[in-house]
Amino acid sequence: MTPLQTLAVTIRCFTLWLFLYSATIIFSNYFYAKEHVGNFSLLTPFISLLFVSIVCILLWKFPLFISKKILPTTHEASNSSPLFESWFTVGSSLVGLFALSKSIPALAGYFIQHYLAFKLYPTTFQANPDWPLHVAFNIFQVVFGLWLFLGGKGLKKILMWARHA
Repeated sequence: MTPLQTLAVTIRCFTLWLFLYSATIIFSNYFYAKEHVGNFSLLTPFISLLFVSIVCILLWKFPLFISKKILPTTHEASNSSPLFESWFTVGSSLVGLFALSKSIPALAGYFIQHYLAFKLYPTTFQANPDWPLHVAFNIFQVVFGLWLFLGGKGLKKILMWARHA
């Protein structure tokens, strides 16, 4: 399996996980809000699920296009054995996907929980004092995950320097 195919399969696996996890979170938050707020509209969960579905359909239909944008094109031109750079880019993308799959749902959960808490209990809700720290950490993790998912060029330079030092 080439690095391009490996990354495409990973993107499809991530798509399945993203849809299932998002649907679970969206519906559990909807049922929680419906139970505690008598007149809660289906519009917000519907729009959220529609947005996630569109993203998942695009990821599912075009994994090779995304893989070609992430991986260097030098490996495709030559049909030789996989280069360190190609496999390192695939590895970086996989670690980046893992970081994104942990941090994006956590970040969304923090914001959804706070929104619902302020809406349900506007006078009595007090945020956790560590809430800004958790949000900042997850934002950093999203940025780091995106950097790795898009190739991690700086990390490759550090590893190449350590390899030849």
